[in-house]
Amino acid sequence: MSTTGSPWRPLFERLLDELDGQKSPDWQAAKIALDPKVYYDGKRFQAEREQLFRRLPLCLGHIDQLAEPGAVLALDLCGTPVLLGRGADGEVRVFLNVCRHRGARLVTQQAEVCRRHRLVCPYHGWTYRLDRSLAGVPRGEAFPDLNPHLLGLWQLPSSVRHGLIWAVLDPAADAGPLDVEAYLGELDPSMRSAWLTIAFTASTRFDAPATGN
Repeated sequence: MSTTGSPWRPLFERLLDELDGQKSPDWQAAKIALDPKVYYDGKRFQAEREQLFRRLPLCLGHIDQLAEPGAVLALDLCGTPVLLGRGADGEVRVFLNVCRHRGARLVTQQAEVCRRHRLVCPYHGWTYRLDRSLAGVPRGEAFPDLNPHLLGLWQLPSSVRHGLIWAVLDPAADAGPLDVEAYLGELDPSMRSAWLTIAFTASTRFDAPATGN
């Protein structure tokens, strides 16, 4: 039986080689000292949340966490209530975890994979499908001007790459697919190699003789 090394080993070896050889021109850059305030300044923290963590792609989880249609996962990230879900069509999407009526949380269990083929608001019972569409409103006659096509869940820009779920937390951003390949740049091929190795190892069966009582 053969064993497979860590899929991250080539990346770590490149990093160690760079530390030993210092071949990059970045090593010749002038040394700078960081102001200690970067670690505790509240205004800087808010700026980093708004300009970095809410506007750049973040890795939210692995697709295996949402293995079956109807699997959902609620997370609070940088003050944003996020909901990951795999729809009946098999697509993984990322939404804001809020009802469009009064803003109540649709899934209250945090960081726990749950099964929901539909999302029902606990406040007034508005119901959503996992393709973001509004499925039903109790006492719909009380909302004669309601257009269900305009009141689906807020969907965040997201994409799946190398087995990882990526999304931008800014609700005002275009909800189209993310170009994660461009965002990762030179790191993308290494992550692809690691993902292929992990996928092969997880899907390969090894038989070995064993004795026992």
